[in-house]
Amino acid sequence: MRIISSHYLKCVASLWAVVLLLASGVSAETGPSSAGGSSVFKNSKSKTDSEALKTLVELEFKAISYMETSQVDANSQQQFQMNLTLKKQGTFFTETNLIIGSFSEPNSVYYAFPQAYMGYGKEEANVVAGRKKENLSVADSVFNLGLVQSSFTNDNINFAESGLTGISTTYNSGNMGFIAGYMPIFIPNQGPQVKVEDGKAVSSNRWAATPPSTFVTGTESKNINYAIRDYKLIDIISNSGFLLNAHYGQNKLRPVANLSFSRKPINDIAFSRDTYQDIATAEGFVYLTPVVLTHDIQALDINLDYENINTTLSYIADQPQNVKAKNSEVIQTLNPLNIISFYASLDLAEVLRRKMKVYTAMAIISGGEIRDLTAEGKESAVSVSGSRTLFKKPLKLGVSGEAFYIYNNSVETDMSFTYDQELKGSLLSLAVKYSALKNIKISMGADIIGTENELATGQQDHFLNQHKADDRFFAGLSYVF
Repeated sequence: MRIISSHYLKCVASLWAVVLLLASGVSAETGPSSAGGSSVFKNSKSKTDSEALKTLVELEFKAISYMETSQVDANSQQQFQMNLTLKKQGTFFTETNLIIGSFSEPNSVYYAFPQAYMGYGKEEANVVAGRKKENLSVADSVFNLGLVQSSFTNDNINFAESGLTGISTTYNSGNMGFIAGYMPIFIPNQGPQVKVEDGKAVSSNRWAATPPSTFVTGTESKNINYAIRDYKLIDIISNSGFLLNAHYGQNKLRPVANLSFSRKPINDIAFSRDTYQDIATAEGFVYLTPVVLTHDIQALDINLDYENINTTLSYIADQPQNVKAKNSEVIQTLNPLNIISFYASLDLAEVLRRKMKVYTAMAIISGGEIRDLTAEGKESAVSVSGSRTLFKKPLKLGVSGEAFYIYNNSVETDMSFTYDQELKGSLLSLAVKYSALKNIKISMGADIIGTENELATGQQDHFLNQHKADDRFFAGLSYVF
């Protein structure tokens, strides 16, 4: 078992010291004097220009190096990704965000649609059809829970929040407003890809959670052969739901109170399985069937802001509608979740004369256990995942913004440190970007994961402990046009 060494702690302390120096205004060169280092400029555009369709394409190439080897992918990888954004404002408005990418590993192509919608109306009242992100829960967004709205990730570290898909209407009058939506189409969370091939559950991504490949019978280890039963995709996506949201406050993005209730499919697909053992070879055979479960979910945010300080007290609770396993099968059964979190941020733009924000967030997550139950309600000895969330009691600290300037171009820094007080593990992420030319950015960064020496019984099977050997560094180049 890997422990957090003194070298690791020194790295964390050193990185935070650098960030504090950058936030305090120490820089390699002085930024633009006319704006005090700020990169925010106001452009006066005509109404015709503001309502024109805007297209933004970003091509990014990244080289990734892992510190330790893996059985499923190489230590050195390359990643190529394209981000496409189409946006139009006005009475008729629309926005589409498309992500397409691939790693240098085989069978690693991925894609996602965080948003794709069309709408008609004004800010006070409008109707929208498609997939649109809404301001529903700060805790869901900050901790990437994927409960209220869905999400996309390749590594369970970097997430792209996605909206719900359907038809919704928004109405705002004075200090009050509401959102009502019906979602006839269900698009689940997208995580690291796993597929069944030649009886094996395989992946070219080390971050993917795969089921056990062998089991022990007597003194021998035998193979487990997997297969996914035939199912219709329409049976997965045609699960409907609805959303009701009410908010109070003049600021639509951060209202004083923001309350949501929804009854919809759970964004993570569950599985039922039927297990057999071949008499001749003693090998196991597992037939998997994807199952869409629904839940009632409530979310409440209380936002208390003062000048450049934002604070949010957030609460989320859900009640899954589990189903009983059929005959000899075993099905994943989800326990309810209760989440209380606090978020606070300080905007230092006016003080430092450039974009800079520091923030902290903490949460207490209770419940959310996953149990594999038989038709008789007995718990199976084998399970793939034991929890619906990556963290239990996370404490997160972060800083993002323009650290300093080089030749009048800002160096953007985004750093966060998350420590789970219950799971006794931490995640340190750092990304730095610099606009070398007008449309070209160079980037570099690292993700470092660590766990403490001794973990309580039953706490070893979680994301931080499973990936404590997956520290990585990366460097990239992006072109925007």
